[in-house]
Amino acid sequence: MDEKNNLPKVDFNIDNLKLDILFENENYLKETKKDALINETPSKIKEIYGDLFMPESDGDLPHVYSSFVYSFDGKIGFPDLPEGPLVSSKNELDPAGGKADFWLLNVLRTYADVIIRGAKTLEAEEEGTGHIFDDDLIDIRKNKLQKEKDHPINLIVSLDGTDIPLNHKVFNVPEVTVWINTSPKGVEYLRQNWEKEFIVLDDFENKQWKEIIKEAKKDDILVICTGRDSKTDSLQLLKILKEVEMEQISVESPSYTWHLMKNSLVDEMFINYSGLYIGGEMTFGLNDPFTSEDHPHAKIVKLAMHNSTFLYTRQKMIY
Repeated sequence: MDEKNNLPKVDFNIDNLKLDILFENENYLKETKKDALINETPSKIKEIYGDLFMPESDGDLPHVYSSFVYSFDGKIGFPDLPEGPLVSSKNELDPAGGKADFWLLNVLRTYADVIIRGAKTLEAEEEGTGHIFDDDLIDIRKNKLQKEKDHPINLIVSLDGTDIPLNHKVFNVPEVTVWINTSPKGVEYLRQNWEKEFIVLDDFENKQWKEIIKEAKKDDILVICTGRDSKTDSLQLLKILKEVEMEQISVESPSYTWHLMKNSLVDEMFINYSGLYIGGEMTFGLNDPFTSEDHPHAKIVKLAMHNSTFLYTRQKMIY
């Protein structure tokens, strides 16, 4: 049976989702198109969002981008129900705008070889399996982008493994390949507390690790061990992913995105704004702010709107 038919799907009607493009940086579009995996935007994506090109990196790191939806006051979740998707779905003024936000997340998963998800994200989204909900996008992924898998690899990141909900649904969905990145302490914890079988990669001086990844079955769980003690090494992780031709990495974990930003490792942010206010403390970087003397900047390279209560941005990070 075709795996794309075994997971929940959503019917994304183009007419309801079309965005008004308010601004595009033409120079940036040309630059990304020149170095893109494909230099023609697939028709459904173009009709809804306009042109979208994802640049290939030419160094030893992949192209890294993050995707989130904020309230107008910059919050990423409700304190009483912290699931991120609620920020868009609870916008009662424009349900179609919220659906467009979710569809754009699916678009970014379509281009991604790997999506990085945090343990807290799994805990907050018990049913979240990190798959693509639009069959049209799966077809684009397979036939236009020439991706081997129908869905991106789900890479779960955790410092010491103790915060990973080991009974989460994503570990029991055969259609989605799941990897984990954790520290040596995290590997030890998983060995002692998880009944599932997994393959540990921790000797990256020995080139056989690439063959292990290449020969791994779709349902094999790979645990990439980086760092020391109970701390991981995000730079090493990204270099490892690049070495095995994982060119496009989408980060769906707010805390991990912030960590990568602190290390100048996020290339782009796709941030959408839902026209509601939440308040509270659920926001990026609450406990680890930048300073007035040392902080990144962002240039908006694309701005779109749905009705008057949803904004969609593509931002280029400047460090």
